[in-house]
Amino acid sequence: MAEKYYTSQELADGVGVSRSTIYRFLKVNHIEPIKSKGRSKLYDKQTFKRAQQELLLPTNQKQAPSLNTKHLDQLQQQLELINEQLREKDRQIAELHQLIDHQQKLTLSATKQLNDLLALQETDPDAIKIAAAEINRQLPENSTAAQILYNTPGVSYRDTNAISKSETKKKRRGFFSWLKRKKN
Repeated sequence: MAEKYYTSQELADGVGVSRSTIYRFLKVNHIEPIKSKGRSKLYDKQTFKRAQQELLLPTNQKQAPSLNTKHLDQLQQQLELINEQLREKDRQIAELHQLIDHQQKLTLSATKQLNDLLALQETDPDAIKIAAAEINRQLPENSTAAQILYNTPGVSYRDTNAISKSETKKKRRGFFSWLKRKKN
């Protein structure tokens, strides 16, 4: 009785994998064809059985779904933890937005009061002392804002300016400025 030979397509169909998988299996295991019939390469029954053994899932990997469920459970727990952390961060961000809005409102109010005081100072210098005393009553004790409201004797705005006259830089002359000086 003649031995049956299999083409690579027949091997793939018999094992239940693609033809490229069979080609890869043959190449990795250095399996040469037994015969060639035209352009077809033929393999024996032993190659077919070996391909079935190595390419089909072993029995211990068929139990993998239970391992996969454990892994999926762990991933689900991690996902729940991350979602909880995201909800907490969203809450913190919302709280910070509220604080920033409140700070902006306070800054706007303080700027408006300061502008009103500056306008009042230009019209009536004595009225500013009354307004400062009223604001001072509203401020907590030892507040730095109370120190700002009252002028420090002997110090003017020009003296406290960030750029004093001694810090101003002299103009740098260009490279050809010596030429212009000689002409003058």
